[in-house]
Amino acid sequence: MNRQMLRNLFCHYCMREATTRDHVVAKARHGVNSYFNLVPACGPCNSTRGSSPSGCSCEFCTRARWLFDMGHRRRR
Repeated sequence: MNRQMLRNLFCHYCMREATTRDHVVAKARHGVNSYFNLVPACGPCNSTRGSSPSGCSCEFCTRARWLFDMGHRRRR
């Protein structure tokens, strides 16, 4: 997602205007840059969350964490 794509999108967590993208599974926790792991976010929500797990339990975030878990288990 670049800045053009973020235009007219709202933060996944608080519904303010999105200015950044957030990884559902943080890169610090080996999350990837893929469509299934990125959500639009405002700066405050993105920086507040940091690398802690998303507390969001929506279908999209649940699926992103499930895909990460399945991929992580296959590599072992």
